[in-house]
Amino acid sequence: MSESLELLNNASMKILIVDDVADNVELLSQILEDDYTVITAYSGQECLEKAKLELPNLILLDINMPGMDGFETIEKLQQQSETHKIPVIFISAFYKEPSMVIKGLEMGAFDYLTKPVDEALLFAKVNVVNRIRQTDEMLARSQKMDALGKLTSGIAHDYSNMLGVIMGYAELLEEALDEDDEKLRKYAKQIYRAGQRSYKLTQKLLTFSRKDTNQGKKVNVNTILLEQLYMLEKTLTVRINVEFNLEDDLWPVYLEASELEDAILNLSINASHAMDNGGNLVFATKNRVVEQREAQLLQILAGDYITLSITDNGSGMTDDVKNKIFEPFFTTKGDAGTGLGLSQVYGFMKASEGTIDVYSELGLGTCFTLYIPKYKDRKQLETVAIKNESPNESGSERILIVDDEPGLVGLASDILSQQGYDVITSESAMEALEVLKTEKVELILSDVIMPEMDGFQFAAEVRKQYPQIKIQLASGFHNSHYTNLVDNDLQLKLLKKPYNSQTLLKKVRDLLDE
Repeated sequence: MSESLELLNNASMKILIVDDVADNVELLSQILEDDYTVITAYSGQECLEKAKLELPNLILLDINMPGMDGFETIEKLQQQSETHKIPVIFISAFYKEPSMVIKGLEMGAFDYLTKPVDEALLFAKVNVVNRIRQTDEMLARSQKMDALGKLTSGIAHDYSNMLGVIMGYAELLEEALDEDDEKLRKYAKQIYRAGQRSYKLTQKLLTFSRKDTNQGKKVNVNTILLEQLYMLEKTLTVRINVEFNLEDDLWPVYLEASELEDAILNLSINASHAMDNGGNLVFATKNRVVEQREAQLLQILAGDYITLSITDNGSGMTDDVKNKIFEPFFTTKGDAGTGLGLSQVYGFMKASEGTIDVYSELGLGTCFTLYIPKYKDRKQLETVAIKNESPNESGSERILIVDDEPGLVGLASDILSQQGYDVITSESAMEALEVLKTEKVELILSDVIMPEMDGFQFAAEVRKQYPQIKIQLASGFHNSHYTNLVDNDLQLKLLKKPYNSQTLLKKVRDLLDE
């Protein structure tokens, strides 16, 4: 990261200095202006006007001023909706008595300094305000992104279920039509293909919202970057110069390599849009030990990480854009963008137990930094190989289908019934447990995301009461909230929605034949 961009975190903090004595204002400005953005006012009234207009992150407010003193000024600041949350540090040469300090704090001041101001103490107090501001911003962003994640995952889950019904019946329709009915078969195929394209969109939403991943391997980020160089040079304009500053002996990480490649490409394309007239795009990797305070700001666990920073010297972003940049569907490109690229990167990093941070300033550039946990030796889930051939996908066994989406229940029932299976259905796990008290079944096909009791909890209960029954879980996205209740085999053999008839029949037949 360039030295100028390292200062963005402080430079983005705006401090309003208020004093009726010009020399005092000048002195404080000289102390702070190298590290912070400084604005000034020379009266209480001017303070109110500039605070409302500039929205500083901190106000250094003199108390003893003619007309409107500091006490009246802070009172009026707290009455303005735009300024009532701005922290104020009182500065005074006269009001040093404990009673006056207490009065200032009771009126809402964040802290108190006496003149002449000790430079080290001033910086310490300003830095405390800055750290609190950063923590509050990170917490607010984290809460907003979590809320958006829950919303998008819910929408994507329901949308995926509907797509499953559409695609499934389009496939059954095509199979049911006569070979010579080319026109209707073509229509059915087009419906299925449109469903597939829509499904890819839901996967982008789920990438943003998911909390974990089990599809990964031990990789070296430097290796992935070097392998991506050719693609980057072909994708970016010739006016953009790509530079690599890669740390030797970079720690390995555990993640899905293809998703990191997508993240690198998304961030690079985003940077290129900010450099219409060309510029420099710098990729840098480092081994980093993240201490507790920094970890709290980043909303990750303290420990060993590798960082991948992608820095451009383009147009930069406003604070408003920066605060929304990872939200799904947010885009500054109008109709030319989907607004899902950076939200995918955010979701991928959260799923990898890391995070992404961004620093930006208009006219200077932007730096995205990925924090990826160092690889630790652990037992990794092995991919379960599925047999390539299944001589017969039909059967006569009794199968219980459990799903809270009636359309998917009907689709799975139709697919299995057409192959000779005896099918019964339930629309909740609780209802299914009641059915099992009176009905004998050989296999259960169950959704994962259901109200009251999810598929993993349901499977654990079935295993306890009916260990002979085979279980096949299905889900539109990975969810390991209750995977500790069941063995890894059930998790690894998860049937991914939306599925086609061939995939469903093969899964069921292979499981019954085990």
